[in-house]
Amino acid sequence: MSVDDEKAASPLGERLLEGLRNLWAEVKRHSKVLDHHGQQIEALKSRMPALEHEAKGLRIGRGKARAKNVKLEAALAESETKLAEIKAVLN
Repeated sequence: MSVDDEKAASPLGERLLEGLRNLWAEVKRHSKVLDHHGQQIEALKSRMPALEHEAKGLRIGRGKARAKNVKLEAALAESETKLAEIKAVLN
């Protein structure tokens, strides 16, 4: 191997080493991001039961409110009927 060959190989080796270091740094960055995302996913998983319970409670509350509205509408209709009957008797 001549002196020129050694000079050519040296920058190539340095570039390859630098490329490898850059690649490793990128892998480490991706690993950190994936770890962070994993933590966020686990936090969401732990919150899911409470959120599902809350949603169920809201659905039940909405159902109760609808049932109450139906009863109120029926009472209102009945009172209108009774008022019409009273008005008819008085006239």
